Amino acid sequence: MDIASEFAQMNLGDRRLNERVVELIESLSRQPIVSINAACSGLAGTTAAYRYFVNIKVTPEKLLEPHWAATFERIKGQPVVL
Repeated sequence: MDIASEFAQMNLGDRRLNERVVELIESLSRQPIVSINAACSGLAGTTAAYRYFVNIKVTPEKLLEPHWAATFERIKGQPVVL
């Protein structure tokens, strides 16, 4: 999965927030079992991640929306999906 293409349709009402989600998910997915602090490589990255999570424009539903859409596109042509 290419994270940038997966979240290309992200619309949080702010281009910077839309772009930041890709950087954040890439950092977190590289080391999924470590803390946010460890995954974000230092204080600046950690602070940015936490500020991202508490932004009122960023909701779990809005973060998952483009992922759901991309998933539905991938499974459209499949005869069986488990």
